[in-house]
Amino acid sequence: MPDNSEPDWLPPLIRLEDYSGSWDDFFSAVYQIFMEDFVQRKPIFEGRMLGLKRHPEVQPLFGT
Repeated sequence: MPDNSEPDWLPPLIRLEDYSGSWDDFFSAVYQIFMEDFVQRKPIFEGRMLGLKRHPEVQPLFGT
């Protein structure tokens, strides 16, 4: 039987149903985490800083 458990190093899933099906609330929560993890913290992977393409910004949001 396959193991369907998630790796312990992953954060918990963010589910639309956690926001009562409100797409706007869900999107805001996911985007806030994205901003913290990739824009404010500037993550490093295998010794190299990850960067984002900012242009074009839409609505104005990073990474859109």
